[in-house]
Amino acid sequence: MLEVRSFLQDPDFFANPYALYDRWRNEAPVRWEPALNGWCVTSHAAISAALADPHLSSDRTEAYLAAFPPDARETLWPFARARSDMMLFVDPPKHTRLRGLVQKAFTPKMIEQLRPQIEQLVSEFLAPAEANGEFDLISDLSETLPGVVIAELLGVPPADRPQFKRWALDFATAISGGRSLDVVLQAQTSLLTMAEYLRPIIAARRVRPADDLLSALVAVEQQGELLNETELVVTCMLLLIAGSETTTNLIGNGMLALLRNPGQLA
Repeated sequence: MLEVRSFLQDPDFFANPYALYDRWRNEAPVRWEPALNGWCVTSHAAISAALADPHLSSDRTEAYLAAFPPDARETLWPFARARSDMMLFVDPPKHTRLRGLVQKAFTPKMIEQLRPQIEQLVSEFLAPAEANGEFDLISDLSETLPGVVIAELLGVPPADRPQFKRWALDFATAISGGRSLDVVLQAQTSLLTMAEYLRPIIAARRVRPADDLLSALVAVEQQGELLNETELVVTCMLLLIAGSETTTNLIGNGMLALLRNPGQLA
């Protein structure tokens, strides 16, 4: 039987996870993994079946809170409420409503009009490389660029962007499986601080919309439904998390793939 309880602490797994994935698929494509405190589903057929099964749910908030002592669960209610308003952790019809509202605001036109700004930002990030003859793709570009672009989308002033990134990182650490009470309390503090920061901006956008995604999220309506204030804050947090980490990895892995395939690079 495959024994991988300590794989999360194993450097060899991160250096080459594919051998373990292959063993998982062959020996136990559906298995309970204590190290993750959850089910691991690793074959394409099993994953497809799970995603289409109406008996399975994305709403894991109660199960998440159950891992903490009863007195801590009450303290963590604001964090739990935020999870329950994030589209990652809800099922239809709420998921359908949230996703539909965000999609109406996140239009191709909104993204396309950012193209000149993004190209200018990339040029600025790469300028020192030309002068120095070298640069670190991850630290000098891919870790920084996505957060700046998402902040631009939301209309966050440049001086406040580092703080936004810290708030998002705290929240991402907690929702990605962080079970330490200190980690979740820090995420909750960051969430509440971000809510306080955004509250007057949201109020101002309701009165006088700007040319940014936050204004579009405030204004968007579908079948008489609007995003409420909590949903707006949590959606902004989700965009910061999803837009930053995924794009950082995309840039890094994309460049690595090109370097390993010179023909495609050429």
